[in-house]
Amino acid sequence: MPKFLRANPDISQYSFSSCHNGDKPGSGHCRPQIDSPQGWSSQPQTSGWMSIDLKAMTRVAGVLLQGRNSNCGCNQFLTKIKIDTSIDNVNWILHGVFAGNSDQNSQIQLILQNPVVARFVRISVVSFNGWSSARWDVLATSDQSKLVPVQPKYLRYNPSLSQYAFSSCHAGDAVGHGHCRPQIDSPQVLACSARCAIFDDLT
Repeated sequence: MPKFLRANPDISQYSFSSCHNGDKPGSGHCRPQIDSPQGWSSQPQTSGWMSIDLKAMTRVAGVLLQGRNSNCGCNQFLTKIKIDTSIDNVNWILHGVFAGNSDQNSQIQLILQNPVVARFVRISVVSFNGWSSARWDVLATSDQSKLVPVQPKYLRYNPSLSQYAFSSCHAGDAVGHGHCRPQIDSPQVLACSARCAIFDDLT
């Protein structure tokens, strides 16, 4: 069985959809770290998510999941979760629905079909026992070399006006004036007097 490394994040690296009673991270129902004296509990009871910012691109193998600490006598844990990853905390990739815990204190490894390079990992409640409550961590592979994101990053070309060509511009406006200002965030837009096409010369 492959060896995995725990991310062991600081509480400041966690984000939440909500915490029960509005508790602040690191207190009350907002203590999601593995073996914490309580755990995370959502508000409302039936749904929610948590994410971890790994602070750098990491080859993620899966997550380590645990229920709420049993000292509450309340038997709360997640029975199914979704796992998503992201390189930018905006665009997320779903890796599936995973069977979760069957008790409060056991730690189970939920391993992705293939490791994925990401900075952010999120778990979302699918089903639960008692309440949507959990403690968790990210599991990384032991090999963290040659990290390549699974999502490409795109660069805007940002062409000058001289690189645009038009079938027409409304009212016969000249390029860079009136209805003939097509660049992103320009003070107007391109408007044609009829059907039109716009071309961008990338040379």
